[in-house]
Amino acid sequence: MKLIKGEFKEKLDLLFAPSIKAVPQENLTSTYIANVSRLTGIPPDEPIGIPSDQPARWMAVGVAMAIQECGTESLDHFAMLRGWGMARPSAGSGTV
Repeated sequence: MKLIKGEFKEKLDLLFAPSIKAVPQENLTSTYIANVSRLTGIPPDEPIGIPSDQPARWMAVGVAMAIQECGTESLDHFAMLRGWGMARPSAGSGTV
């Protein structure tokens, strides 16, 4: 499965019901994608691969999205790693 900018935007749109979406000027999808791309170094149109094949890329995207959503002040990298382990048992033991 390839996730590129257009498909990524569609998948993000599917995650959130219209009633809880941010107003367009508050959360521009193009800016969100550009910031995640900048933080990860992954071009916005580059496929990120299959999670089990490239877990580091997926973890990087998850951390970048957390930074985009919440900033860096309260980001807990260890909690992110534990979450990855719980979500992808084959990728890790779930313990850090």
